Amino acid sequence: MGDFEEVERLRAGIRSWLLRSARSGRQDLRDGGGSAMLPVLCAAAFGPALADAGAGAATAVTGPRMGVLATIGADALASVLEEADHLARSAPMAGDGQDLSAQQDLSRRLESEISRGIGQALAARDERAAELRSDIAMVLREIDAGGTVFRAAIEIGDTELEHEVLTAFEALSSEFGDMAFMLADLARAAGEIQDSLGGQGTELRAASLQTGRQAADVRLIREQLAVIEQRARQWQPDPAGPGDAGAGWTGCPYRGLLPYDQAHEAVFRGRERLVAELTGKLAGTGMVMVTGASGAGKTSLLQAGLVPALARGVQVPGSSAWPVISLTVTARPLADLAAALARLDGRDPADIWQRLAAAPGEAHQLIREITRAAGDAARLVLIIDQFEQVFAADGPDERRERTAFIDAVGAAATRPAGLRGEAPARVVIAVRGDHWDRCAAYSQLVQAMEHDQLVVGPMPQAGLRQAIAGPAQASGVRVESALIETITADAHAAGPGPVLPLVSQALALTWENRDGEELTRAGYERAGRVAGAVETGAEAVYRQLPDKQLELTRDLLRRMTAAGQDGRPARRRVSLAELRAGLPKGQRADASAVLDAFARGRLVMMDTETAELAHDVLLEAWPRLRGWLAEDQSSLVLYGRLAQDTVQWRQDGKDPARLYRGVQLAAAREAARVWAADPGRYPALPAAETEFLRASSRAGTRGRWGRRALAGVLVLLLIAVLAGAGLAVKSARDSASRQRTESVSVRLAG
Repeated sequence: MGDFEEVERLRAGIRSWLLRSARSGRQDLRDGGGSAMLPVLCAAAFGPALADAGAGAATAVTGPRMGVLATIGADALASVLEEADHLARSAPMAGDGQDLSAQQDLSRRLESEISRGIGQALAARDERAAELRSDIAMVLREIDAGGTVFRAAIEIGDTELEHEVLTAFEALSSEFGDMAFMLADLARAAGEIQDSLGGQGTELRAASLQTGRQAADVRLIREQLAVIEQRARQWQPDPAGPGDAGAGWTGCPYRGLLPYDQAHEAVFRGRERLVAELTGKLAGTGMVMVTGASGAGKTSLLQAGLVPALARGVQVPGSSAWPVISLTVTARPLADLAAALARLDGRDPADIWQRLAAAPGEAHQLIREITRAAGDAARLVLIIDQFEQVFAADGPDERRERTAFIDAVGAAATRPAGLRGEAPARVVIAVRGDHWDRCAAYSQLVQAMEHDQLVVGPMPQAGLRQAIAGPAQASGVRVESALIETITADAHAAGPGPVLPLVSQALALTWENRDGEELTRAGYERAGRVAGAVETGAEAVYRQLPDKQLELTRDLLRRMTAAGQDGRPARRRVSLAELRAGLPKGQRADASAVLDAFARGRLVMMDTETAELAHDVLLEAWPRLRGWLAEDQSSLVLYGRLAQDTVQWRQDGKDPARLYRGVQLAAAREAARVWAADPGRYPALPAAETEFLRASSRAGTRGRWGRRALAGVLVLLLIAVLAGAGLAVKSARDSASRQRTESVSVRLAG
């Protein structure tokens, strides 16, 4: 056997011993400190090697069978090994009931004899012990015993074992100074392993990225084929009539500041690869976190990209039959979820809310009940958009409901239910990037944040070109060749920030200013280009309003904003009833006309009950609105806070604990006085907020009368105490006077 093979055999013995030690409770590492560790380590290395070398392997130090000893001249160690070899081979078989071969039995007896012999020799602490220790140190250095043990511990992957190895070698080097080199061997091995793993990690990451790109390419092609087939079916000519390729998209294919939804799938372009990546992630996990800056296009990706892809069922088998809930949460997310689930099978939302609130961790069972009608293979797809809204309010009730909501969502996405033993829901959560840290505070979300996240970044150039040209092509409209280059250059010049809404608004206005069936650069210039399109569109709507509606417009738009957590204005969803509250009957029709005009201009989103500014970018990109909001920033903060607190007060059944008191009440009343004194500058205070302030004032008045009554009682008690004290003092004085008189009389009589 060559020296290399022999060294490898000794290292293999050490690795085998460590594995056995890990399986048997690591007793060899824990007991006896360094004085016990050194004999065990030598026995582990030489026992199997001597058993394999045959009889007499250790008798000739210079012989070829134990060349490593001859190389370093380890005479003392060779002598101990020779004696151990003789004793082990002459002893009878162990017969301990273990199913061991004769070779394995010999190896174990050799290890036992080597450990015993070295231990006894070292315990003598004489000159021979010092020589033996020196031989052992040279051999262990030669075979890199420390590095071998450490590598084996890393390969086993037991953190506790790794710690005990370090502890054992620390004790060994502390007890025997000539063994201190083994700590350096461990450090060197650790560095080599780290470098090796780092290189492997780089290779794996590169391979993973390549695999991911290829998988995304395949998914993208499959989706494109599915879309082509779908369009072919939709545009198939009528067999009974003349051929007709289909009319394509009618109307403006660009959404301006509004997000794309499922109905606009045919003109949603530029994010095809991201849609394929998202569906691929959702196919393999229960929860995916989608994040990005405001204006990155998260809502459009979910509604116009993901939902249609799931309906096609190409990437996620069976998803074409799955029910989908798209939920834009508020500060009461559990109630929002209950209402959405109730719509699936007609249950009472209050009953669902009570079940979710009482046991959010059992939400998977509830969802399984609801989806059972769609078959055992059905999954609920729960899309939660604008997840950052769950952090909008931070009172005790809101924190409890937020925690319950996240618990319920986590249970639905991860806990098995039903006969198939799979989670009943696939959950997609879209959250703005500046709230990522707040999400990380919830363990139910961390797993998805670490491993199943999708970042919606700036649209790449190729995607942006497709987003410009694709919708026009779907509408049968040409795009002037120079226009695409101009828009992409303007988008790049806009720098970081929400560029896509600006581009979409510019394209929508360019469509309105098109030249026949062609989008031209001249029309783009009239639209205000990327930088000015929002202002151009908003001013066009504002200037078309009658004079009597202009002041009302300022009030309505300001009431649709609130102060964000950073103190800057942010849009907020407002009920139509709240917007009309407090207005004279004659102005309510005007308010509806203003909202309708801004909705037609794609600047306001409305449904049957609420209204909301179309995008946050409007607050900065429209100078007129920005000026209105900047007139009195502190007033905006107070106004927004008052509106939110009023909503919470009403939702909590007008709980007195929600009312303002002290300095907060004084500040709100003073602000209300200023707003009322200048109705042209400040919006009229709605009836709900007025009622809230009146209730706060009445509570404050009752508090003052209570404090005054208490003070009166305390004054009466004080007077009574003082009066009692005065009578006591007077009585004491009279008694003292009588005593002095009697004393004088006695002295005079004497």
